[in-house]
Amino acid sequence: MNQNLKKQVLFGKKILKFILGIGLLSCLVVIFYAKKTPQLILSKFDKSITSNQLLTQPKFYEISIKNLKNQVALNPKNIQLLTNSSEINKNSSNNNLELLKIAPDFFYIENIDREFVGKAIKLSENLYFTPDHIFAKYKKLFYNGEQIKVELRDFSRDLLFFSLKKIPRDIKKINLISNLPALETKVFWENKQLNQAKLIGFNENFTVGDQQKKCLLKITGIANYGDSGSPVFTKNGEVLGILIGSNRVSNISYLISSQEIKKILLSQYPNIKANY
Repeated sequence: MNQNLKKQVLFGKKILKFILGIGLLSCLVVIFYAKKTPQLILSKFDKSITSNQLLTQPKFYEISIKNLKNQVALNPKNIQLLTNSSEINKNSSNNNLELLKIAPDFFYIENIDREFVGKAIKLSENLYFTPDHIFAKYKKLFYNGEQIKVELRDFSRDLLFFSLKKIPRDIKKINLISNLPALETKVFWENKQLNQAKLIGFNENFTVGDQQKKCLLKITGIANYGDSGSPVFTKNGEVLGILIGSNRVSNISYLISSQEIKKILLSQYPNIKANY
């Protein structure tokens, strides 16, 4: 009887050692692959997430665009995580990488509940721009907890110019295009991936909410919620316009033309005329 009990105890110890060994091996495998997974730095929460988490949970994070581009440069094999393979040829990773390097900077703006509701761009020192329909919807907009100060609004052209006390770090002034390109020109914009489209119309009208916006550009493809304010740029990095909305039935999107933004800049802010 005692011998049977001893055998059972020894057998139990072997099973326990086996289970512990498997657990330890699993931990080592997880640690090994975690170190090889590229990390993207979060500027808002001072934490990090993996590229896979970025794709599945994009709206909860404010990604530093500069860090994002640096990570892509360091990990060119991971370029497909950031590009839309249905829009861009899978064999053009080098071209995609170059486009990401010259992509215009933008930063996220929030509503009072700290939800990301759109994007903004820098026009000059402490003068920024975002589509007016975002402000019209939420009444108050914020960047890193600071409420933006509205400087100028143009309802019909969906223009909102604003300033901030805390200037966003590492955000460069965008390069507004001097002359609009021809129809069928390829253009790009950046969210959690690189999107490609074609310019297909000038001087278009589009209704956002209950307001009709005028003098817009039209491109192929559709944008997603939160893409309003995204700068759309050419292969040279020049900003053609700013995304404001899409018609999902027709598979087209609309932009505020850079020319319209320039008109206001040159007429209302003569002190920055030299920059444009």
